[in-house]
Amino acid sequence: MKTRKQKVLAIGIFLGVLLLLPPAAQAVNPLQVSILRWYQATTFWPWDIAVGYKPSGIAFDGANMWVANHNSSTITIIRASDGTVIETVSNTGGQNPMGMAFDSRRMWVANSASNNIAVHGGGAFPTTVTVGTGPVAIAFDGSALYVANYGSNNVTRITKKAAGGFNTATIAVGTAPYGIAFDGAYIWVTNSGSQNVTKLNRRGQVLGTFSTGGWTPMGVAFDGANIWIANQGTNNVSKMSRTGEIIGTFPVGSAPQGVAFDGAAIWVTNVVGNSVSKLDLNGSLRASVNVGQGPKGVAFDGMKIWVTNYDSNTVSIR
Repeated sequence: MKTRKQKVLAIGIFLGVLLLLPPAAQAVNPLQVSILRWYQATTFWPWDIAVGYKPSGIAFDGANMWVANHNSSTITIIRASDGTVIETVSNTGGQNPMGMAFDSRRMWVANSASNNIAVHGGGAFPTTVTVGTGPVAIAFDGSALYVANYGSNNVTRITKKAAGGFNTATIAVGTAPYGIAFDGAYIWVTNSGSQNVTKLNRRGQVLGTFSTGGWTPMGVAFDGANIWIANQGTNNVSKMSRTGEIIGTFPVGSAPQGVAFDGAAIWVTNVVGNSVSKLDLNGSLRASVNVGQGPKGVAFDGMKIWVTNYDSNTVSIR
């Protein structure tokens, strides 16, 4: 049996080793169990990376971050582990790219000026798929893609044909849909012109339309239990239950737009404030982080937050 002195020594050694571990290893958050950590980070952050002209949307493919350069109609691909710019490619067949989504094989890019979706990768798939007017955001539910068409007040549902190619269906939603997210069962669409959010099932049927409790709802994200919506016109975010009830409305920075969940906190880009607000799941502000000018898009790679800075042509890693 160990003596008291030996027990104290053992506890001391354990605590010493624990303090040497990175913060993520010191406290395992049960909300993070579904997040795959694809690599070990190899460089220190924060830092900013130059990309194309007017970067907007951003998405992660499990290894690389894809950045949609709106005004140069290109895509910059950055290795997430160390921030190396791998290449900048032409967004073939599409103009003014914005939102993106990854389907495990292909990256889909919404081209707001050419009314189509560019498909990057995937062998024999067509280069583009025609959708509604002014597509700005995309969500993937595991089998179908949903595209928010800002100019035509609808959502395009895209599914693959058995013989090749794609089927498309059009779903009417609110005015000027801007953000779209999948919660594991339902699709949520923010309607920036009608101050509400539309809930769809996976067949594309409208299940309800709910007030967001704020003005000009833009980005939307799911935290594993509730929906978070950035209200750009009222400088706040709404926390909504999956039944459409407002749980709370919380102040953030000026002109919030993008929303992302990191497994433990909600991150909101503030376009006018040149910052990102970090909220806990109760809506309390935990940090206001400075980034570049005009931050819009935001994404989480399993370890870091990435922000597109529209007015400084950079991506911030925080």
